[in-house]
Amino acid sequence: EKTKGRLILTNHFQCNNLYKDEINQNYIEQGTSTYRYKRVAELMDSIPYIDIEQMAYIARNTKGSGGRSIGYGNEKAINQLLAHHSVLFSPYEHKMWMSAPPYQLGKYICFQLDSLFKKAPNNKNYKQLFDESSSIAQDEFTTTLAFQNFRKQKALSFRIDELLKGKRRDLLSSEEFKFFIEANPNYFYTYKQAGDYQLKIMGNKELAKKYYTIALTKEVSSLAEQKSIEERLLKLAQHD
Repeated sequence: EKTKGRLILTNHFQCNNLYKDEINQNYIEQGTSTYRYKRVAELMDSIPYIDIEQMAYIARNTKGSGGRSIGYGNEKAINQLLAHHSVLFSPYEHKMWMSAPPYQLGKYICFQLDSLFKKAPNNKNYKQLFDESSSIAQDEFTTTLAFQNFRKQKALSFRIDELLKGKRRDLLSSEEFKFFIEANPNYFYTYKQAGDYQLKIMGNKELAKKYYTIALTKEVSSLAEQKSIEERLLKLAQHD
């Protein structure tokens, strides 16, 4: 879809031939891709001139609509803190930037494509072929306590998932569970997973109900996720 001389694409089809496709419409109904689309447009509207640094800023953005915190890792964010890397292009300069780990937050390494294609075939000694002077610095978020806590919380999330699947038995201590909640408090999935843990592992229906209810007050990533939480609450209410 072309607006204001720009082209914005997220994860749903927008062309006339595919927009009304049933699978595409079902995906649009989930609300995830359209939310990201609007967020990209919102950020672009807020920037008078978009250079490569601003493009990196948009690609790295973890916030929701209006700059709200929707939790680190939310699928509705442009940067879900999940991707292996991202790539930026400046066609007129024949340059591309590829992000280093972690996610899209590491340094964006610049390659001048004309030079790269010329030198690469004979680069038998693996000499540096990127343009250090044009590279974009690592995002400052990676140096914050919030980011370190996110990574620790993600490890706990994986552990809870393994517990729920019966693949391990090392339950979370009360301190670990408290940290799990506090490290990513604006993410709906924190509370959905906390509810699952309390219900299926600890057998505490009241706490499970509490966390599922909180999850629904957050920015839920999709209609399917919202329905799954509502179904959990309905089953708990039926067994009261």
